[in-house]
Amino acid sequence: MAGIKPATAGSRVRNANHSASLANKTTKKNPGAQKQCMFMLKKRAGAAAVVNRSGSRVVIAVIVVVVVVVVVEVVVVVVVVVVVVVVAVVVIVVVFSSVVVLVIVVVVAAAAVVVVVVVVVVVVVVVVVVVVIVLVVVAVEVAVVKIKVKVMVVVVIATAVTVVIVVVVVVVEVRVVVIVAVVEAAAVVVIVVVVAVV
Repeated sequence: MAGIKPATAGSRVRNANHSASLANKTTKKNPGAQKQCMFMLKKRAGAAAVVNRSGSRVVIAVIVVVVVVVVVEVVVVVVVVVVVVVVAVVVIVVVFSSVVVLVIVVVVAAAAVVVVVVVVVVVVVVVVVVVVIVLVVVAVEVAVVKIKVKVMVVVVIATAVTVVIVVVVVVVEVRVVVIVAVVEAAAVVVIVVVVAVV
């Protein structure tokens, strides 16, 4: 065809040499690139494994702490309520006749209300803690898969702060429950004394 020069022996040799040179350079560069890529993947996988292990341990620790505190809280409240009701009933039955049945009913109802309130508060706290744990775990997983290692550190710090906040909230809630139980005991004692005096 017009305008196209036929390939000569020299041009074919030059083309072949050029192709061989490119192939040689490519084969020389590929192993290094592959090694670098594998190193980065292993580094990312190692960091992900560390964060996953740390996150799992943190989650387990939070669950254990919350469960222990909730169990202790429920036991304390139930014991206080039972002791208060039993003492009130015994005192009223020994000191008075059937006139004070209303007082007994009021005391038992108050104890039941306290127990119900405590159970509701415990359920709410547990639900909040579970939601926070799920959100933190999801955040860690997202950070491991899609974000750099530096951001993982921020996520771990956020997890630690969340744990501290949860523990503080649970401890405060336990104190409030104990105070409520003590106030109820004092109220029952006052009721008994007032009935005795009257």
